[in-house]
Amino acid sequence: MKRWAILFFSLISYAITGAALVTLGLFLDHHFLPLMAQPDPNASLFSNLMINLGLLSLFGLQHSIMARQRFKDWLSLSHAMERSLFVALSTLLVLLICWQWRALPGQLWLVEAQPWSTVLIAVSLCGWALVLASSFTVSHTELFGLRQGWLQFQGKPYQSTPFVIKGLYRAMRHPLMSGFLLVFWATPNMTMTHFIFALGMSIYILIGIYYEENELLRHIGPDYTAYKKQVPMLIPAPWRLVQNSKNKLLPS
Repeated sequence: MKRWAILFFSLISYAITGAALVTLGLFLDHHFLPLMAQPDPNASLFSNLMINLGLLSLFGLQHSIMARQRFKDWLSLSHAMERSLFVALSTLLVLLICWQWRALPGQLWLVEAQPWSTVLIAVSLCGWALVLASSFTVSHTELFGLRQGWLQFQGKPYQSTPFVIKGLYRAMRHPLMSGFLLVFWATPNMTMTHFIFALGMSIYILIGIYYEENELLRHIGPDYTAYKKQVPMLIPAPWRLVQNSKNKLLPS
């Protein structure tokens, strides 16, 4: 019964993630969402800004705390439940942000002229493609907790997939985050509402990368130090691709 419950939870978590990403795409593209909080004409600019910053802080705290090994040890869950719980809570918070985000006055830019408006939309779509491709470059099913749930259902021990320097990871160390940055910033209509979201999430991405790489350095050691020297963080540099990367493995 427990195996079925964990497998079902991992599938539900994955489904919520898909729904959250679609919702986020609509939210960033300024589409009206039925549950989105409506602008309150009586609310002050300061209160709306504080609500938005509070939502971003809540997302950042959840990510930062649950990603730490000390918290995982304290939680004492199986690998299957641990990853699926992290994914589920993260995506529920994304949905909460899209639901409760407050509109702010002002606009930084509005590009209506062609082809530049279409170019910005295309760059944003490329960002989504990069996010999806990056997830499959490592292990899509492990990233979202499906592999862990399936292994537990089969009664097999969990072993993390070794990190292989291949594909997108030969050009940049964090292609998934690069994709999200493109999604956040490439828009022909940058309102102040959108800008605060993009800025806050971008700052969190940089902070998250800093702490993640410190953990990777402690866990992997000199191999990851060499990888950092050879491969840029977010902006691809084709002329600095890792040599003989197909044969180079880094533990996860």
